[in-house]
Amino acid sequence: MSAFNPKIRISKDPDFKQVYATGLQGSHTPFDFRLAFHNESINWEETTPGERLIIDREFKVEVILSPFGAKQVMLWLKRHVEEYEKKYGKIKAQKPEEGGEPGYIT
Repeated sequence: MSAFNPKIRISKDPDFKQVYATGLQGSHTPFDFRLAFHNESINWEETTPGERLIIDREFKVEVILSPFGAKQVMLWLKRHVEEYEKKYGKIKAQKPEEGGEPGYIT
């Protein structure tokens, strides 16, 4: 086996964890991309003279990627979202300013 065709050994770190997220917030610098994944719950706060909608957002994990890693994730997601939509139909997504649900990617 040559160095240009290496064997890939896969394992899970003892601290590996899987999380479910309903949204994310992110940012980037010249050096990295940061994606903070969260879950949301909707609650009502009693106020005078009525109730107010409260969206509780709990951040679960932040993933920090190199620019190369971010590009690889983007390409992987693009390919798999396209495959998903061919099989199951278009995913409807709107930004909040377009009338979408709170917590959409910001």
